Amino acid sequence: MVAFLFDKFLIKFQDQRKASLTLIAFFLVAPFAFNIYIVQFGMFDINWVFYFVLALICLQNRYLKFIVPLFSALMAMVHYGAAITHIPILLVIILIYILKADSKKEKTALIVILVLTALAGAGMCIYFLLNDTKNLVYSYEDFKNNLKQRNAISFYYDYVFYKESPAEMKMYYDKLAQTVEIGRKSSVFGTIKQQMILSLAFVNIKDLIIIDGVGYIIEGFLLAFLVSYFKEKKQVIKRLIVIAMFIFSIAVPLICVMFSTDYSRWMAHCFMLLFTVVLHLLYYDFADGMQKIDAFFSKVGYTFVYLVLLLCFGTAISPYIFFPNEVLS
Repeated sequence: MVAFLFDKFLIKFQDQRKASLTLIAFFLVAPFAFNIYIVQFGMFDINWVFYFVLALICLQNRYLKFIVPLFSALMAMVHYGAAITHIPILLVIILIYILKADSKKEKTALIVILVLTALAGAGMCIYFLLNDTKNLVYSYEDFKNNLKQRNAISFYYDYVFYKESPAEMKMYYDKLAQTVEIGRKSSVFGTIKQQMILSLAFVNIKDLIIIDGVGYIIEGFLLAFLVSYFKEKKQVIKRLIVIAMFIFSIAVPLICVMFSTDYSRWMAHCFMLLFTVVLHLLYYDFADGMQKIDAFFSKVGYTFVYLVLLLCFGTAISPYIFFPNEVLS
């Protein structure tokens, strides 16, 4: 599916084929990209990618574009974390389609799709945020026994779904027990507060600085492109898209620190989605931007660019920072 989209991108930029191929290569092999899905094969986040790419493909079809709101709902069903990652970026891309629409009829249809996509995603995210625990069909004991028979670890689901602190957490038991007492109150704010306290209890400042530092170095190039786009375009909505992407690139890492221990996992989502928006802006509204990218690569030297690409290709980052060996022993 990704190859299908990139094929159209390469055809569009035949005159800057070297630069466009290099850009695509960075998207595919950068540490904060598809890399995490190879390191942790089978993680459920890959479903976000499938639904997101399917939505992008459907947007290009005059009939299938009307089922795009369904993919927003499906992404929320995978996990309501999509509310801060894939769903808002899907809305941004639909907005880009609205701006490039040739007719009033097409623009109106896309506006309807935008509204329905937002409502479907927000509605499903709120539903699952409110009903994570209510939807459980196993008792805690049955759940534990079921996973024990499969030699599976369940500590994540213990405290997230059942608000229990599992004994196998050993040295982490006390911290979990404290957060569980908050989670037992089972309000939405209680659940959020529980996760924030747990995440901050296990936060590794050194890892956080390194991961965010590497991530923002890679993203710096993309943000520089957005600045160039901002200067070039005078329309308010187009400039708001740039501002929204800057807020997104800052907010997602900050939110992930407060709500999750998997920093690199969320940085990967942030990187890939930011990159996706940049590619869409290049394709639909800023073809001259590829000339600027080509000029930049030539200025720093393609040899140096390829060395950086090779470094990215050889770098593997685990999406799960918090996976203590004590739990596995």
